[in-house]
Amino acid sequence: MTRKFSNLTAVVCTLNSENSLGRCLVSLVEIVDFLIVVDGGSSDGTLAIADKYANLMLYDSGSGLGEARGLGLAQVKTDYILNCGADNILSSKVVNKMLKILESTPAVYGVSCQTVVEEQGYLSKVSNRIWRTRFTSGYSQMVGTPNIFRTQQIRKFGYSKTRGWSDDEEICIRMYREEKALFEIIDDECQEIGQATLRRQIYRYFHYGFSDFEVFSARKKEWNFQRQVKSVLHPFRVELLNPIVRLNAIDKFFCLPVMLSATLLRYSGWVYRLLISGFRNGTIVN
Repeated sequence: MTRKFSNLTAVVCTLNSENSLGRCLVSLVEIVDFLIVVDGGSSDGTLAIADKYANLMLYDSGSGLGEARGLGLAQVKTDYILNCGADNILSSKVVNKMLKILESTPAVYGVSCQTVVEEQGYLSKVSNRIWRTRFTSGYSQMVGTPNIFRTQQIRKFGYSKTRGWSDDEEICIRMYREEKALFEIIDDECQEIGQATLRRQIYRYFHYGFSDFEVFSARKKEWNFQRQVKSVLHPFRVELLNPIVRLNAIDKFFCLPVMLSATLLRYSGWVYRLLISGFRNGTIVN
């Protein structure tokens, strides 16, 4: 029997998410008593789907996840907040395990779980094999979605509106710096849906490059040269080098095209944001 958690509010940020949102929200209404959807200006059927399930609909300016999550957080009245991607499907078992860690371990501020892409062909199978090399259960420097935090703790820090794509990383760093917060990834899994197409994979890794740019731009002044180089090499390390080291020989061959493409797309996204930022700041002129 599915258990509902009355002390937990789910916040889902959306933008043209009609292909996955329905299944995501159906899973959440079975788990939480209150569901908030924050939309960034969808032009497809996202709003109609959200209206069927959400207790509260909010609308952000479309500037990114930092602003959207902040709007949702401001409306949460329960002890805990579940930030869930519009493409995640969660079970009450996984949510219960995440909550138990927060209830029993004060030093842990945020908890996440493993993510498995719904397998529908080559791209999804490769993604799962690569992702298993990236995230391991246990304590972590940060947690991405889906995640659960204590509402008052995360409200104390607040999401940065300047972080459109790296909101999780930024707030976790501040929590650690100021209060030595710990974060944990459990070994249980949630399913990610609607990400098995070439179009979605290109979108994902290109926008990961946006996150890479945001992190580097925000922190480069506090880093020495060695740490800056480490940040620049981060996409290469996580998308190509680490999987090559950790995968077996057959999987290396099987996954190599996606690994190379993902690395190139992340750097392409980084360079794109760098150029846009240069034009906006007037540092790139004809």
